Amino acid sequence: MLKRYLGWSANAPLKIQLDGLGIYHDRITQNGMHPALALLMEHASRWSVVKFRDVPFQTINSLRAVKGQFGELRSLNFSALASDYSHIPFADQLDAFEDAGRLEVVKISAVIPGGGILIPWDNLKSFACVVDRRGLAIPVEELSSLEELEIVQGGDDDSFGRPKKVIPGLKVLRYSYNTVGGRGDTSSRSISRLRLPTLEDVQMKNCKISDLSLLITASKCGHHLRRIAFRTQQSLIPGELTGLLEATPYLAELDISQPPDQDAKMLVYVPQNSSPGAPTFLPHLERLHIHCTSTGSRNTHRIYCEIGRTRCDIDLDSSLIRQLKEFRLVFETKGLRSLAISQGLGLSELVSEPELLEGSRILRAQGLISGWTEVILRNIRNAERIKPSVAKAPTKKHLSTFKKISSQLCSVLDEIEHFTSREVTEQELTAVQVSLFYPFDHFNRLISQEEL
Repeated sequence: MLKRYLGWSANAPLKIQLDGLGIYHDRITQNGMHPALALLMEHASRWSVVKFRDVPFQTINSLRAVKGQFGELRSLNFSALASDYSHIPFADQLDAFEDAGRLEVVKISAVIPGGGILIPWDNLKSFACVVDRRGLAIPVEELSSLEELEIVQGGDDDSFGRPKKVIPGLKVLRYSYNTVGGRGDTSSRSISRLRLPTLEDVQMKNCKISDLSLLITASKCGHHLRRIAFRTQQSLIPGELTGLLEATPYLAELDISQPPDQDAKMLVYVPQNSSPGAPTFLPHLERLHIHCTSTGSRNTHRIYCEIGRTRCDIDLDSSLIRQLKEFRLVFETKGLRSLAISQGLGLSELVSEPELLEGSRILRAQGLISGWTEVILRNIRNAERIKPSVAKAPTKKHLSTFKKISSQLCSVLDEIEHFTSREVTEQELTAVQVSLFYPFDHFNRLISQEEL
């Protein structure tokens, strides 16, 4: 059947995807060849997109048989199983794609014997790889066209070598350190040696904020940066975040772990007439996401409310800053998964989440209401309506949560629409959706709650 389809496709470009070949050991020949792949390799000159997922490395290595025929290949994505490499010479490099002159996008998740892969590095636009303790030699000096780089590091690694490495046109950097056993944030020797003068978007996870500060300072890219997404396992030192952000005045999006109150307070807008001569901190900021790992103090609550009041409810005609289109608190505790505070009135549709970092516009309550929700609810005025939707299969926590929310809301609601007057039983309640309208002039929606 496959042979027939390939015949029908004539000379059209082919997009190849093979998944989970590792489970078909009985169908893989001694040299790693799979019957389907053997047939597809007869048409290697037409491959434009290739994705192999969880295949034995022997399968990838078998593509050497058609080396030089990948002239139309644009995108290569493969993950190989960490299986027995004893029959593969360790000094060998994977060179099947060495002559793929049109290759622009490469993503690798594999332990490659010899630690190397030969590809036309100078032609790549996007490169992503998982680096384990064996490492993967990346010739940074050849990445002259690279615009996007993603590194997932699984162990102590020095992939880029010791000298300082410059990638002149890189716009996006995503770097994550996969910690084992809760080791905490890790300092990366590789990242600290990069110089990225045109960097606009940086996303880093489980590494030290000092590495990010060094990267920005050494690369002199602070004025180019428009987005920073940063997640740490350890608490930030007071002043660290402020020092970092002072070097990025044109930042439009900030997605961070919960900062110390000292740093969070810097995000409150202070009008010039209230504090003459005071600099405007991050005047171009439009999206702010804070991932909260604790309930914080009353002072923390006040600071976040002030950020919302001064950054979202502002007079755009006279303000020196841009209005926040999105201010989101993401709760990563068991009791609260996430809480969204705002969405700008002028938005035609909900804004999607950043690719690297998790979060939501909805509040999912899985236990008792925390102090965070209470302080937000105390700031609600003139709420216009509450709409519960009743379904099935509830839990006691769901009902308890709803009762506590509704008792606090009813004191400030002017109007309740579509509220059922009959008693709702636990057997009927699975979710209650609450829509509230905040009095800030530029708010459309303050809180949406679903999937309780």
